Amino acid sequence: MGSKKEKILMVSCDGLGNGGVQAVIMNVARNLTKTYTFDIVVFTKEKRLHELEFKELGGKIFRIPKLAETKFPLKRLDYYFRGVYIYCSLLKILKKNGPYAAIHCHNAFESGICLKAAKKVGIPVRISHVHMVHTKEHFLRNVYDRKYLGLINRYATHKIGCSAEACQSYFGREARTKVVNNPYDSIRFDPKKYNFKVSNSPIISQIGYFSENKNQLFSLDVVAKIKEEYPNVKLNLIGFDVGGHLCVIENRIKELNLISNVTIHPSNADTPEILSGSNAFLFPSKKEGFGIVLIEAQAMGVPCYASDSIPQNTDCGGCIFLPLGKGASFWAERIICDFKNSGKDRKTYNCEEFSLSRVMEQYNKLYRGEQW
Repeated sequence: MGSKKEKILMVSCDGLGNGGVQAVIMNVARNLTKTYTFDIVVFTKEKRLHELEFKELGGKIFRIPKLAETKFPLKRLDYYFRGVYIYCSLLKILKKNGPYAAIHCHNAFESGICLKAAKKVGIPVRISHVHMVHTKEHFLRNVYDRKYLGLINRYATHKIGCSAEACQSYFGREARTKVVNNPYDSIRFDPKKYNFKVSNSPIISQIGYFSENKNQLFSLDVVAKIKEEYPNVKLNLIGFDVGGHLCVIENRIKELNLISNVTIHPSNADTPEILSGSNAFLFPSKKEGFGIVLIEAQAMGVPCYASDSIPQNTDCGGCIFLPLGKGASFWAERIICDFKNSGKDRKTYNCEEFSLSRVMEQYNKLYRGEQW
């Protein structure tokens, strides 16, 4: 009879839906399930995409729903009221379901509250993991964030992030941090499994939830400019709606007369298949902590056109970083030029440093409490 596996508690930033943070969580749970048992805390009542699979991997899901999901009337004040609520709720979970070898928090500044609870029950490895570049909010929010950062500094044994920019924006330039790359699934995103398709017009893809930050409206403007030279240009938009932004996108498609040029795919679409038929990938986000979809696209041999605010450690040789301020015409001209020169060639980019095997070994070291 084998020895009992150590337990790790993940703390999500929200639920277990189809987002970038959740992709990291699921990759870790899938690939280290033989070594550890993973449980997770989520902050929503909703049952989301990955929950069934997470349970099938042997983990428990604990819910601490946001006050805004209850009958609590002051939804906008949720952030300022829920600190004690999270602490007390998590403490009960830890005492009832532990012991845990490590707690791995993905909930930005609020991880400080969770790390404090973890310290109280004696969890030896306490990780605060940031996934995006922090931008300052209004005064009161900043006061709370500084308070939570104080808890992180006091109770975290490891501070990690998806990029140096993300680490610095949350923890400060002087903090001792570690960049742990977001892994991509090299088995799923393997170009050898797909036939390379040659096209006489640009076929462009963009992956990301439909929102103002992901900037799909800018992508539509770029495609409208490309259409002036290539009437049959295609754009695949893959994602899910946030706050009704999909309606805004659909209206812009009609305004720009792009109905025959743009296809909107659900978030669970076969992205490797779509990327295998693409010869350009757009990523004009206004801010990002990393952007794993850039790695996935490059792994499939697709050149990427990304805003210059994106951390440049995403570049595996296929990223072209462009300023949003130059406008859609500038982006369109670059894509057209590259398509004319090499758009019919299959590219190869080295994404090895983002491979699952390499990144999972880093997590293994973290959970064992090894320093760097």
